[in-house]
Amino acid sequence: MKDYYYILGINKRATAAEIQRAYQKLSLKFHPEKNGHDPFFEGHYQQIKEAYQVLSDDHKRFRYDKALGDELSAEVDKILDGPAPTISSFFASKKASQKGEVLTISWEVLNAEEVHIDMIGDVASNGTQTIRLMESTTTKEYLTIELRASNRYSDKISTKTLSIKNLAYSPQEAALKRRQEVVLDKKNKTIEETSKPVSKKKKTTKQKNTRKPTSNKSSSNKQSINRRREEGAAYILIAVMFFIIVIMLYIIHSINPIF
Repeated sequence: MKDYYYILGINKRATAAEIQRAYQKLSLKFHPEKNGHDPFFEGHYQQIKEAYQVLSDDHKRFRYDKALGDELSAEVDKILDGPAPTISSFFASKKASQKGEVLTISWEVLNAEEVHIDMIGDVASNGTQTIRLMESTTTKEYLTIELRASNRYSDKISTKTLSIKNLAYSPQEAALKRRQEVVLDKKNKTIEETSKPVSKKKKTTKQKNTRKPTSNKSSSNKQSINRRREEGAAYILIAVMFFIIVIMLYIIHSINPIF
């Protein structure tokens, strides 16, 4: 159900004079004849006219308020149950554009506490704003504008995107950029492969192989040293025994010279 109060930018307690002033202001701004009969302005002007016809008639307004109140009660129940925000409308005044041109963006979002639009920023739940495209590229066929709405009660997010044809798009430059990206990707892969460190397993096997010969040499050196020590000890023992025998013979000779 359309919210005519939102469309005219007034509150639900607005007087007949306030409704009249809001309608005159918006109809002058969005009248198709003043905007080259653009479909965007024609559609928005019809909504403004429809809202004024209902709210300016007391009987129609009474029935509308009752129906709107019933719908709002249902919406409150949905909010408590955690529904996602609803983007009822989001459109631009042009389907094709390029850098420096002016676009009019219009939107309406229900059941949302925060609404964000690219190129504009944080906005109200409904409105209209004119922007100028300051950035453009020749490698993208479409320019995108995203609306993002969120509600803390449901922790759900709704998004909608406008795709506007880029008049500055060049297929040749887009193809060249893709080829450059492919070449750059291959170079990065080659650099990553060449810069990979040697695995730990290979290092440990090399260390083991280099340590084996040193252990064999050290063991053979120890055996030869032990052998020399044993031979030296044997020579000393023989010399000591020979010396003892000589002393004993000398003593015996001194006691008995005949011997």
